[in-house]
Amino acid sequence: MKNGYEYIDYQGYIEGLDPLYKGLKKTTKEYLDANRLEIHFDSGEKIYKQGFFPNGIFCLDKGKVMTTKMGDSGNSLMTNLYKGIAYLGLEDFVLKKPYANTCIALEGSRLYFHKATVISDVMEYDCALPKNMLLYVSGQIGHYTERLVLLTQKNMAARLAHTLLEIADTFGVDDDGFLNVRLKRSHIAEMSCISVSNTIRNLSIFSKDGFIDLQKKKIRIRDKRRLLNCVEAG
Repeated sequence: MKNGYEYIDYQGYIEGLDPLYKGLKKTTKEYLDANRLEIHFDSGEKIYKQGFFPNGIFCLDKGKVMTTKMGDSGNSLMTNLYKGIAYLGLEDFVLKKPYANTCIALEGSRLYFHKATVISDVMEYDCALPKNMLLYVSGQIGHYTERLVLLTQKNMAARLAHTLLEIADTFGVDDDGFLNVRLKRSHIAEMSCISVSNTIRNLSIFSKDGFIDLQKKKIRIRDKRRLLNCVEAG
């Protein structure tokens, strides 16, 4: 769809590839691989926290994570969802500012960590790396901008419909057609910027209208076209 509301997968163009490695010299890739730290996180573990300064770059290799932001009022807002391969908090690292979000594993995940000193060494002799970093960050900013416009201009049903489509596009579905990720209703509410009660109510309406199927906490999209229409009409 060439409309402004269908979720755009900014990671799709690098499926199976590392976006920061594109066009790097062979020696650069070998140096990065030799100097990275492999870290495993269990479901619910925090990878980094809002307000802390990044001292390197996290690369999500396998697994699923989410980022959340705590507002001044104390309310939490889910800001993004990621699957491998993705770089986490890269914007903050590039801008040399504290993490704007907290990153949390949604399932057992494997990440690689590149120390800031290693990245700085590479940037001195391989200009492809900073170029790739800027391209990746610009794609993320485009995604954030699209979501911000939708959250401020669309009604509750449209925001929820968009969230369900975004989750499906990011994580896909399991063998039974249900969204292939474990998310609480509160997570979906945060991502849609609506209350949990309104999320539950609108999910029930979507189910009755044949947009989705509900099985306890699992959700299956039955009619993607009608969800897209809901987003456009909202």
